[in-house]
Amino acid sequence: MLSPELQAGPTVAADAELPEARVIVMTFGGTSVADVEQISTVARRLAAARCAGHRVVGVLPAMGSMTNELVGLAREVSPNPHKRELDMLISVGERVSCALTAIVLIDLGYDAISLTGSQAGIVTDAAHGRAKVVGVRARRIREALDRGAIVLVAGFQGVSTDAEVTTLGRGGSDTTAAALATALGADLCEHVSNG
Repeated sequence: MLSPELQAGPTVAADAELPEARVIVMTFGGTSVADVEQISTVARRLAAARCAGHRVVGVLPAMGSMTNELVGLAREVSPNPHKRELDMLISVGERVSCALTAIVLIDLGYDAISLTGSQAGIVTDAAHGRAKVVGVRARRIREALDRGAIVLVAGFQGVSTDAEVTTLGRGGSDTTAAALATALGADLCEHVSNG
């Protein structure tokens, strides 16, 4: 178990040692990013893993009840929201969590980057709302890890083989983490239920 304590500012291994470092993928439960205080806790947890010399990928869900709120908004404007447009809408929540976490990490002095599912290379079939991962093209993640960045990936989403935004349904962030861990040959894929 990684320690959540952290001092501001990076204390990482020399860049020459980064390719030998362990790759760890950490995925967090929804309550872990429920508010900005929790997001700061998650950022410190990720930074602690980076300080320990690991190459770190964090997979984040939407903040608290944001997905439910977005679905509620869609149902206010339509009794039966179009599935493609619903995926476009609800994929925003994970992006918010990732960007806010990256902002905290950068303010602490770490190199960090947030990526959407498509930017991270998560390729899915075309089933909106319940897409299956068919491949991972993790080049951009590897490049960021090679430069020592902490990579934050929006869970629960990808891009279809038809270049459409898709969501993976229940447990989608864990699915994202497992797919990334496999593609990256990660040494550890850890689910953290609370930041």
